[in-house]
Amino acid sequence: MGVEVGVDALSKRAATMRESMQKSQTINNIIVSILNSFNHRLSALETAMRPTQDGLTSFMRAPINSETILRDLD
Repeated sequence: MGVEVGVDALSKRAATMRESMQKSQTINNIIVSILNSFNHRLSALETAMRPTQDGLTSFMRAPINSETILRDLD
């Protein structure tokens, strides 16, 4: 009788651990999915912003180039 109780307790504990592992795996899969989605969206945003960043860099250089040309003309 004592052995049966011990085996039953271990079986219940194993079932609980199995259930916890399954829940943990489900949560892990959801988090990975969210992070992959975020990564995809961030990459798309970076790609969309690249022309604006390049244009801004050129725009920021224009006054410096103009000042250099005006200084060279004097």
